[in-house]
Amino acid sequence: MKKLLLTIASLFFLFSFSLTAQTTLQINGVVADSSGEALSHASILILDAQDSTYIGFTQSDNSGNFNIKEKTDKPIILKISYLGYFSFEKRIDPLQTAKLELGTIRLTPINKVLFEVVIKEAKASLKMRGDTIEYDASTFKVPIGSTVEDLLRKLPGIEVANDGSITSQGQSVNKLTVDGKRFFGEDPSMATKNLPAESVSKVQVFNEKSEQEKLTGLSIEKDQKTMNLELKDEFKKGGFGKILAGLGIEQRDDFQTGTSQTEAKWEMKGNYNKFNKKEQFSLIGVQNNTGRNGMNWNDYQDFRGQQSWEWNFAEELFSFSQSFRFYAGGTDESSDEFGGSEGYFGNDAAGIPKNSQAGFNYNYDYNKTKISGSYTYKQNNLFAKAIRKRQFFLPDQNYTTDDQSDLDRKNGSHRAELIFEKELDSLHTILFKLRGNGIFTNQISHGKFLNLSEEGNLTSSLNLDRNADRKNLGWQGVAYFKKKFENKRRNLGVNFIYSENDRETDEDLYSNNNYYGSGGMDSIVNLDQFIDFNTNIRSIKSSALYVEPLGKNFALQFLGNYIQRNDQLVRDVFDKLTDTLVANQDYTYDNDHLFRMGRVGTSLQFGKAGFNVSGGLAVQSIYLNGQFQQGIQNFSKINKDYLDVLQTVSLNYQLATNKRMSLNYSSNVQEPSFKNLSPIIDNTNPFFIRIGNPELDPEVLHQFSGNYNGNNQIKFTNYNINLNYTYYENQHINEQTIDSFLVSTSRAVNFKGGQRMGTFLFYSFPIIKNRFTVRTSLNYSFNLSKSIINSVLNDSKGNYTGFGVNLSWTPNEIYSIYSENRWNYSKTSYSIQSDQNYTIFSQTYNLQGNARLLWDVFCNASLDYRLYNNDQFNVAYNIPILNASVYKLFLKNKGLELRLSAYDLLNKNISIQQQASGTQISDTRTYTLARYFMLSLSYNMKGIKASVKRSNEWMY
Repeated sequence: MKKLLLTIASLFFLFSFSLTAQTTLQINGVVADSSGEALSHASILILDAQDSTYIGFTQSDNSGNFNIKEKTDKPIILKISYLGYFSFEKRIDPLQTAKLELGTIRLTPINKVLFEVVIKEAKASLKMRGDTIEYDASTFKVPIGSTVEDLLRKLPGIEVANDGSITSQGQSVNKLTVDGKRFFGEDPSMATKNLPAESVSKVQVFNEKSEQEKLTGLSIEKDQKTMNLELKDEFKKGGFGKILAGLGIEQRDDFQTGTSQTEAKWEMKGNYNKFNKKEQFSLIGVQNNTGRNGMNWNDYQDFRGQQSWEWNFAEELFSFSQSFRFYAGGTDESSDEFGGSEGYFGNDAAGIPKNSQAGFNYNYDYNKTKISGSYTYKQNNLFAKAIRKRQFFLPDQNYTTDDQSDLDRKNGSHRAELIFEKELDSLHTILFKLRGNGIFTNQISHGKFLNLSEEGNLTSSLNLDRNADRKNLGWQGVAYFKKKFENKRRNLGVNFIYSENDRETDEDLYSNNNYYGSGGMDSIVNLDQFIDFNTNIRSIKSSALYVEPLGKNFALQFLGNYIQRNDQLVRDVFDKLTDTLVANQDYTYDNDHLFRMGRVGTSLQFGKAGFNVSGGLAVQSIYLNGQFQQGIQNFSKINKDYLDVLQTVSLNYQLATNKRMSLNYSSNVQEPSFKNLSPIIDNTNPFFIRIGNPELDPEVLHQFSGNYNGNNQIKFTNYNINLNYTYYENQHINEQTIDSFLVSTSRAVNFKGGQRMGTFLFYSFPIIKNRFTVRTSLNYSFNLSKSIINSVLNDSKGNYTGFGVNLSWTPNEIYSIYSENRWNYSKTSYSIQSDQNYTIFSQTYNLQGNARLLWDVFCNASLDYRLYNNDQFNVAYNIPILNASVYKLFLKNKGLELRLSAYDLLNKNISIQQQASGTQISDTRTYTLARYFMLSLSYNMKGIKASVKRSNEWMY
């Protein structure tokens, strides 16, 4: 198999290189003004002589020198431009002149009368203004029928990974707008995968300031960028979009039973957009059973039952630094509903999915009034099977588990958002946000768990069946007021956030527990119950920030935060006796939780010439009140007060226009969750019993981080170095007792000394500018965690190293090649049983190619080869996934596409998860999609020109 794959890859590259035996054109020169003074950072463009489309770019250095190399056989135009000067243009034929020495090129200044005319008529492929880079999309040739994602891959300095994530100048793009307006919640992939490249006039990338930065006037170091797509005028006057329908067949083998079955595959997808200067309207719809546009993080949150906006709450409160993030006393009751060791344990991204999604987005922007609204409905159904093997290490023995789990889940969610922003006058702005969601889930799971002693003897077994229906309704309202003063550096911001979340779960639970001794069966315990679980959460959050300037470079910042959260958790458990439900007081509880947090602080900030330093102190008070009622008589109460002083220091330095460094320190305090404090016994899973610890103190940790990043806009190189270290002054660790039947009882306790550290290095550089780019990354992490097992302290040390090399080669519009490769190595060691130390080595190789054939026929193929090795389980997996498609364009405008696709041609797909935590390691395999073929037909409603695609749209 390896020889076959290497042969395919070698032939692919040999074929590619044979097509690119082109002349290397080299041009040298010096750019100067009319008096002979050097002009630094002049734009040097290489354009196609036939249609003036972009080919290459560089800039003159500080001495005005430039050197540009480009592989081409076509005549080109060399264009040199500098603001305030007439451009220089020269036509060059590489076949006649491969190396050209131009000497000093003197540009003529533009007089004031002509200056405005020239500026209005000027058209450059790339412009730089401050930290904003603007690309003229019309000067970049893109493949046939391209999406915005395909266009971005052509832009210098921008990289798009296989998963669709975007980086610019080495920094991730986490927000994308269209004509400056939100597009389905600013998720970049919603626009890049659904909007056609033909619709885009300009692409702008910049560092967007947060509300806090706008108030303080000082930058906070961040490694994320914002991208804006400016549409062409003709796409603002009418509608455009795309529809697709596909039908196929899959043949799948069950790795547990060995049986084979055939199933139909289908896919339907469509989008419609209508934009103008005042309004934007978009519709999107998807339905399939192939996993395309499937589960994302929001979907995962939907069926886990957590609040959709928990992190957004924290981000909308003001703080001294990003590390001053705090939590709202989460109840962490999700394990009482689904997941964990009590239910399905396989990979949720695998299995056999059926997905539906529909939504609309609307924006209005006129006369200092902005209105944005969106609605999305998603239905994610998943059927999955998984098998798992685990090893547990105890001070005096080891044991293993062999587990099986099935899942049938149906999940539907509604999400809506409305935003209103009004600039009342030049000094006052108000903003209101209203969000709501409704999530409805049915989940049926079956699990079989076997506990085996070190000698391989069965000590206990569990059969667990769960059938649960859940309803989750929530809404959130945000009000924000901003006031400016006559002194532009004096600002005030106040916000208020209120949220409600109600969850209701009805579950049928059956468990059959068998315990074995040396003589065979020792005892049997069966549970057959109905559980009614309700959670009501109410939250109030408010924050205020005032900035007072002190002279030209100093500012004093005053901050206040307040949070109050009330949780009520009612769990009624009934035993099923024949046709009667009898209340079980041992498992029933009624808990009320109150969490309050108040924080006031101040910081002094200094900023000058790209150098920002700040130091702050805050006093934080946390109050926890919990009332726990288990059954009729078991009542307990917890009152906890914590008062802490938090410190933060940060330094940010803009070394040059394209280089930045930062150093940060912060101390943080994390209060115990009510679940860890509650004295109530949780034996939802009889093999893993948990009990709270009322004496638990908060976690206290110290965090250090440093970052250095930069880019060379002339050479198109990017680099990033990141270091972080965390030390736990007081940490929550797990204290575990395991009996002779291998039943575990655990609780959280305080301990000192845990630590973790990590480093990440990234470097991207071109072999051939705008044609062949290499991206390399190296990361290392170390984690020292502690646990107590049967009264013995265990130190678990984890070392993880990862190295990646990605190649992007787009020599012309006939074909392109992309390769992503990664090597991961992890080693875990234990103090209680060093002979159980183990290593895991995994490798991933991905190769993708796209080519344009004759008569408007195109093809693409991808090979994904994954290798896993685990010495502890003595297992090795080699998984090659080969995909291919061929398609043809029809009609005069190339708007109709017929495509034949094949997924997993070798029929080898399977999901593998290898994990380690505490004193256990696991190896999990999950049933997933197998080989299938699909014939699809798509139509572009505005008729889009054809081109070679980078992304294989039929495959995810």
